[in-house]
Amino acid sequence: MHQPILKTAAITLTLLTLSLSVNAQPKYTNFPSETAVPKTKNGQRILHEDDFSKDTLHRIWGTASTTTKIEDGVIKVLSKGGPSGKIKVSVEPFVNCQLRFRFQFLDSKSLGFGFDDLTAKEILHGGHILGIRFDKNGSIQIKDNLTGSYNMEYYQLVKDKKATPELKAVFARCEKQADYPFESEKWYDALIEINGDTVAISMNGSKVIEFQSPGFAHPRKDMYRFLIGNGELHIDDVSLISTGN
Repeated sequence: MHQPILKTAAITLTLLTLSLSVNAQPKYTNFPSETAVPKTKNGQRILHEDDFSKDTLHRIWGTASTTTKIEDGVIKVLSKGGPSGKIKVSVEPFVNCQLRFRFQFLDSKSLGFGFDDLTAKEILHGGHILGIRFDKNGSIQIKDNLTGSYNMEYYQLVKDKKATPELKAVFARCEKQADYPFESEKWYDALIEINGDTVAISMNGSKVIEFQSPGFAHPRKDMYRFLIGNGELHIDDVSLISTGN
């Protein structure tokens, strides 16, 4: 007695599925589908490297934007703000490292960077261990998220804007900033080094800022990510090398 109704429902569902498939948006992923395959070269453990001569988007590089593309040997990220400018790579877990990359501001306002531990989300919002911000207005900032505002002990208070002045003072001690002049359309060579509880950043071969904070010594990092502020920014020649324990 109910067979005609069920048959009609099945046909409707099939048509709806076909309609969604035809009108589907370009594929993108919030997380990479593969972990970068490490290799050893000249005695160094290279966890990931990419000169963007091949299309590794949506396979190794995860993105939250349908406008991100690899073209002309670089990865081009066009951000509308928020997560739309995020790209990230899952890697073999490490402790200390050297990460090199080149980047070029176009009309974007900033380049954010971070190392994550995806197994630490119960103690740390998003697993975000440390954060770095290259601000085109003329500064570089390093933040220890683990002992600062992203620690789950404090995060809800921060989100609800209920952090006390004393707590804000603690957060202030978890970050450091240095001036650095940036220009649009100029390529910059960046080197980020983690050695125990110390993070150092060099630009174009010269050290700009060094910051010591306990959260940086977290014994596991398994993802790194870039977050582009409103506008377009290009990245090239990425190399992540593990420098041991």
